[in-house]
Amino acid sequence: MNAFIVSDNITSPLGLTTKGNFDKMASGISSVKLVTDRNICKVPAYLSVFEDHFDNKFETICEMSIRETLSGTDISPADPKTLFILSTTKGNIGIPLNITAENIASKFGFINKPLVISNACISGLLAITIGERMIKNGQYDHVVVTGADILTDFIVSGFQSLKAIGDSNCRPFDSTRNGINLGECAATVILTSDISKCSGTSVVECLNGAFNSDANHISGPSRTAEGLHLSILRTLNNSKSLPSFINAHGTATVFNDEMESIAFDRSELNNVPVNSLKGFIGHTLGAAGIAECIISSESLKNNIILKTLGFDTPGVSKNINVTKKNLSFDIKSCLKTASGFGGCNASILLVKSNAAQNN
Repeated sequence: MNAFIVSDNITSPLGLTTKGNFDKMASGISSVKLVTDRNICKVPAYLSVFEDHFDNKFETICEMSIRETLSGTDISPADPKTLFILSTTKGNIGIPLNITAENIASKFGFINKPLVISNACISGLLAITIGERMIKNGQYDHVVVTGADILTDFIVSGFQSLKAIGDSNCRPFDSTRNGINLGECAATVILTSDISKCSGTSVVECLNGAFNSDANHISGPSRTAEGLHLSILRTLNNSKSLPSFINAHGTATVFNDEMESIAFDRSELNNVPVNSLKGFIGHTLGAAGIAECIISSESLKNNIILKTLGFDTPGVSKNINVTKKNLSFDIKSCLKTASGFGGCNASILLVKSNAAQNN
């Protein structure tokens, strides 16, 4: 069985819908700004945060995203063949992640016990890959995958202690890059094996995902990019052609961007257009892989590869094709990559197909 994305949503400071986020990104608009709220960061930092003060922000934005996504399909949470997966790095600090997932699931009537995926910054991409495999193995017909994280002083100060946060809007792969912008976000996709649930003339299929850990260092990426390279090879193993573009993790840290450039070079993807979305909504941690898969799916449907906001002059050792401006042509597939603390790596191939042909 195949796993198709039937409905999706991004709830971020940039917009509360997928279209709202994509349209602003296509126009070069960013939600990253200097934040001085001491509840979020004792030392001012460039972040993407919600201006509204939600009660129980984490669960609230998850619920907003899930509700919007469910409204786009007739798939029922009460179907015994429907699973809910929550992806996050920190969740509600002080509340066990399984309790948070159960709280969210109960509000929508999911009857199966939810699954929590928390594996650093590959959590979102890993959750989609696990959902894809469960559908292909026949365990479930539909999987609702939500990824979310919010920012607190605990999280921001941790990254600041690693000197990982940049002193301005981030600049992925650029020679002047010096760190990330963190962001708040909730993002949801519904995966299904039932192509009749899909609407529109084109649909995006999650064709193949892979993940591993090179166990290089608690926070430093591999200098040889071995783990990400192997993940890419496994993802593209049965592909008959190169992907149309790569949506990279692209955090704008010196070492991560360099590692990714090595991985793409070793995988012989030097000429494939590469973009990073971190300059638009920041690094959204457990939501990043999901939100970026959604935007990449929109790129496939609209035949537009977004520019890498903040990139101007190449600053990595390998010659890779980072986008400086939006590109328009017949886009057929996207390789999405992610890497995280502990040496974890993930990648997935998203492919555009004709919905009518699959019915």
